[in-house]
Amino acid sequence: MKKRILSLLLCVVMTLSLLAVTAGAAGEKHLNVGWHSALKTLDNLTSSSWEPNRLGVAETLTRISPDMELIPWLAESWEHSADDELVWVFRIRDGVKFSNGKVCDAEAVKAALMRTADTSRSKSMLNIASIDADGLTLTIHTNAVNAALPNNLVDYIAVVWDVEGVAEGASVDADDAIPVGTGPFAIESWDREGKIELVANKD
Repeated sequence: MKKRILSLLLCVVMTLSLLAVTAGAAGEKHLNVGWHSALKTLDNLTSSSWEPNRLGVAETLTRISPDMELIPWLAESWEHSADDELVWVFRIRDGVKFSNGKVCDAEAVKAALMRTADTSRSKSMLNIASIDADGLTLTIHTNAVNAALPNNLVDYIAVVWDVEGVAEGASVDADDAIPVGTGPFAIESWDREGKIELVANKD
């Protein structure tokens, strides 16, 4: 019985040591969270990582709800073309901005998706042939029928980063650059050795 109580107390102490909330200046709060591993990269081009979504710094066109239903995220709606079974049309949510203030429109989403289109995971899950962007309308042409495309767009390979200015084949976080997403949080600093500082995305 004593061992069980000691084990429970140890678990409580460890949990509290990993999670601490402290009051900052002007009543602001700071949350410290213990993470399971150091984050060396957040780039979906080179990493098989869900961390951008978990950290709240990046988003995808669609996502899965707690009830395991496919729901909109950066896309507010989508439809399969009635005239061409290889075409899907997505409507990007209006008013979305990256944490650097840039507008996230269909062109920005196209750039992010096409950047990873040649990776093996993207080929197997998305199989994109080409993408047309017009304002907030994103038209995806696939190489073969892909009825699961909206579902597969929840995958980390489809994370939408601001890739403007990122050289072809380069990482969004190469040379200690900080990747920019559309999530509720933005990366303020990151030392790659175990500490990443997030702030609220003002947009």
